[in-house]
Amino acid sequence: MKKTPLLILITLVFLSSCDLLSELTQFDLPYETSFSVPLIGASDSTLIVETPTINTGIADAMGNFNTELDLIDEITLTSLSLTLTEPVDGDFGFLSSMEIFINAAGQEELQLAFNTAVAEDVGAVLNLETTAVDIQEYIKLDGFSLRFSFGTDETVLVQHDIAMNMEVHVDAKVLGL
Repeated sequence: MKKTPLLILITLVFLSSCDLLSELTQFDLPYETSFSVPLIGASDSTLIVETPTINTGIADAMGNFNTELDLIDEITLTSLSLTLTEPVDGDFGFLSSMEIFINAAGQEELQLAFNTAVAEDVGAVLNLETTAVDIQEYIKLDGFSLRFSFGTDETVLVQHDIAMNMEVHVDAKVLGL
């Protein structure tokens, strides 16, 4: 009868250590890029902008967390924001909607984030709603690119320079377990 509390304690310690080990291979990776939105000659139009290839750096990150690419369970986008850097006094009020897609060699294009109704008073920072899709097949590669689809409701007479910040969450297994 005295063995039951000890067995329960051992089981709880084991389960807690498994959770701690699992957390050791969960980490976030930030990605940044910048791009320009050219002049938009007409309102109520759609503009497409693609980024150059963004290096994933995933192999180095995996080594830092004692895991490997084939041990990844899931990678999801946790946040994506755009900051207008030029014009200095500009804002994203010229947008009516936005969708962002990820592309990589050998993979189908996949929607990552969106805002279907950009507020007119949005300001110079736009946070987008993320999809909960697993993007590990894109991040496992050396690089990926993004395609931005901007819906506009105003004529834009100056170029807009935008800085993008996104963060992905990686969940993997520890080597040797």
